[in-house]
Amino acid sequence: MIHTYKDIGKDQIFSHMALLDLFQKWITPSPDENDIVLTGLPRSGTTLATKILSDQENVIALNEPIQWKSKKRGGVKIRESAVKLTKASYASFRRSLLNNGTAVARVKDGKLTDNHYERTEGKRRKVINREVVSFDKPLSKDFKLILKHNSVFTLLLSELNAIYEYYAIIRNPLAVLGSWNSVNVPVSRGVMRHLEVLDPDLLTRLNSVQDVLAKQLIIMDYYFSQYSQLKEEQIIRYEDVIAKEGAILSGITKQKIVYNASLENKNVSVIYNPADMIAMGEQLLASDGAYWSFYSKSDVESVMDDYKALERHE
Repeated sequence: MIHTYKDIGKDQIFSHMALLDLFQKWITPSPDENDIVLTGLPRSGTTLATKILSDQENVIALNEPIQWKSKKRGGVKIRESAVKLTKASYASFRRSLLNNGTAVARVKDGKLTDNHYERTEGKRRKVINREVVSFDKPLSKDFKLILKHNSVFTLLLSELNAIYEYYAIIRNPLAVLGSWNSVNVPVSRGVMRHLEVLDPDLLTRLNSVQDVLAKQLIIMDYYFSQYSQLKEEQIIRYEDVIAKEGAILSGITKQKIVYNASLENKNVSVIYNPADMIAMGEQLLASDGAYWSFYSKSDVESVMDDYKALERHE
């Protein structure tokens, strides 16, 4: 094991919040050249990528560490405040990691995990919580700090891509839809958070549609449309992460990736109902969206064929 984690407690959570408030209110931190943004579609493998990356030497990758809405400051009120909170979070986490090896992240039993949810049939239970964790690993002053958030970092793409190294993970759109409909997250209900501030037009468009799958296709189109602004080397496919056993993530760290756990492609899974997946695939194939600039219809049809084979063997 390169590193371990432990829950530090509420007193340490308070100290982290105090440091964050200091950076937000009194200091305008300059981004460090080793601060890196990681985003992607929800359920595209970003949590897995975060786990792999944080297992590397002189790298810390934090899974959804920023609390965008709190009782003290409320929610994000303007785009500029979201960008400022992002800058302050990088600065405060970098400071705390160098000073005492701690930071905030969403973890399972005090440890980084590769999935937020149980791998079971039906609606899957969330197994992670946001905690202060300790990283037992040596870090140099120029260590790479990677923060991963899906929706907000995608909504802020134009600003954050101009400030930080920025990477997005994508996945076969039918596999993404299947996962969205197996868990209880905003997107499983056709909802995307913080739109009232960060993209009111998208919120209006979603509110004009009643069907949940239609809403999900709009959201998926939005994510892929955002990523069309990126260079090819900034986009990482989930399928490549699995096929290359995480090695493709070296494009982020600029060092060889060492990860000993086996990786399995979950684009086709027995926890999903084959008939439901086939029906969603048919609606997906009939739709227009920016996702077709990244995946072909034959990519979706291939997944559907595997589910048809599963259906025949039920």
